[in-house]
This record gives sequence, structure tokens and C-alpha cells, in this order.
Amino acid sequence: MNAELTESAVSSMVAHVAEYGITGVESGGFLLAPAGATVEVVALAGSAQAGIVRRPEQLIISGAAIEVLCEWADDAGLRIVAQFHSHRRGTSLSPIDKVGGMRVQEFVSIVIPRFANPETDASSWGWWHFDSRTWRTRAAFDVVTGRTRTIVFDEGGVHDQ
Repeated sequence: MNAELTESAVSSMVAHVAEYGITGVESGGFLLAPAGATVEVVALAGSAQAGIVRRPEQLIISGAAIEVLCEWADDAGLRIVAQFHSHRRGTSLSPIDKVGGMRVQEFVSIVIPRFANPETDASSWGWWHFDSRTWRTRAAFDVVTGRTRTIVFDEGGVHDQ
């Protein structure tokens, strides 16, 4: 997939990761787009009281929270094209990421390192895709000028940030 990511999407992702990273925990969300197009929505993981668990080495998003997001995306004519989450340090997928992440053909997983002070250059992040058997590195999405909508989701629903 040759999707594009806007500068405002990168800014939203970095700000979200840093907000939780300075407290010592991972966070993240999903990127939504029409098939093969520019990412139109950054969906940030929301409330810990509604299906989101953040830990120093783990982000857990409940199935119910993902279902809420998927239904919203479907109604908007979008699909989830990538997941992003933060790590304290490196850009590699952790053992938990490799087995617990969305293992769907060509799905993209992005790791934003140094969660307390994340890099703003998306090409320096870890970019991975699933190829039916394993996760493999891939090129970063192209970053383009433009605005992207940012939402927050959890089991309670989807809201504009």
C-alpha cells in the first residue's frame, strides 16, 4: 500500500505519544483512509476506563473499542490501514506486538520510539507490514502537506479531539 500521511497527522500522533510517554506508558491508535489513499483520520486511543490499558511496555485496546472504531469507519467510508503505538526506546516490534498485533495480510504497524520525546520525522519510526506469515520492514508512508481529522475512540464511542 502506498498511502500518504499528512504533516498534521504526524503532529497528532507525536503529541499523543508524548502526552502518555512522559508518564512512562505506551499509547497509540489507528490510521483510517479510503483504499490506497491519503490518511484522512487519526484515531487516538481514549479512556483507560473504557477498554484502553496503557503500561510501560504494552498498549491494550479491547475488542469492543476496536469494534466501535470499525463501525464508525465503515459508516464514514473508511478503513483502518495502519496501527501506531509507542515504545520507550527502539523501533522494532516487541514479541507481544508480533503475536498480539493485527496479523492481517499487508496490515501496517508503526512503532514510534522514545515515547517521552518522540521523533517528529516519520521516516525514523519503525514501519512494518504483515505478509501472511511474519512481520517485515517496509518503507514509511510519504508525508505530504495537508490537514487530517483527529478523533478519540474507546468502548464509549468516537469523538472529535
